[in-house]
Amino acid sequence: MERTKTYEEALEDNPLRPFVRDRMEILPLARAAKAGRIPKALQVACARGDSTAQLLGRFDIGELVAADKSEAMIELAKLRHPALATSFTVMDIPRLAFPDASFDAVFNLAELHNYADWRAGLAEMARVLKPGGLLVMDELSAESFERGLGPYFKKRTAHPYEEMFTAESLRSALEGLGFSLTCYRTKNPLGLLPYLIVAARKG
Repeated sequence: MERTKTYEEALEDNPLRPFVRDRMEILPLARAAKAGRIPKALQVACARGDSTAQLLGRFDIGELVAADKSEAMIELAKLRHPALATSFTVMDIPRLAFPDASFDAVFNLAELHNYADWRAGLAEMARVLKPGGLLVMDELSAESFERGLGPYFKKRTAHPYEEMFTAESLRSALEGLGFSLTCYRTKNPLGLLPYLIVAARKG
């Protein structure tokens, strides 16, 4: 018997998803980051690799490592993007098996809010960044699920809502890890769902 897709998996399969991701997430991040050439980068939670391909289309990245906690997703990413100049690997955000200061940039596309212990995940992303390295991410916060379509999504998705960061607690955690915020703002296209656009340099 075939497993029923989760609400989020169904959203990912929507034919409009690539357009929405590019225009609402990756393009605003590229404009905010103003990164220039990135010699080596890490993408956490790459899923099936579609967002990985889109990142490579918007950012000038020499070498990109894309990680996901799901072995099935990594195998699917390899099948869907065999020609992509990317190393796909199985790895979870709170336990990144890379040496300190391994990457010039780390990308997180709206995944950290899924973790109750999000501070550990954020600390790991900071650890693997080189001094001066760039953290680029868009994120949903607790406020995202209180406005616009947020309550609708909240009823249909499973997140650690009690432990989820607010916009202010995420900012505070980034600054506590020594990041200098070059962009930290909320976008809310058409008033539908507020989300954060973040670019920060590791001190």
